[in-house]
Amino acid sequence: DAESIQGQWRGLENMRKDGGVTSLAVSNFSPQQLDVVLKSPGRCTVNQLPLGVGYKTKQNAELLRENKKRSVLVQAWSPLRVLSSGALSACAAVGKQYGKT
Repeated sequence: DAESIQGQWRGLENMRKDGGVTSLAVSNFSPQQLDVVLKSPGRCTVNQLPLGVGYKTKQNAELLRENKKRSVLVQAWSPLRVLSSGALSACAAVGKQYGKT
């Protein structure tokens, strides 16, 4: 819930202020959870999400838009986890251009 997220975020902000970390990021945050964090004085820079080639592409597009609206970068934590046959073929074609498999 929002109160729990705010409390955890305050702890992360304290780590940053104390020099333990230089930037703050989250993982698997929904747009609503990001909104809770973004109300705080510290800035969330990255949201790690399970994005990848051919993986829930419609949902991915929406998540990317929502993060971009909030000026939060998205980093894929499992970009090649699940590949459809079409995505696998596309990746193979790109790899072939560079002599990679």
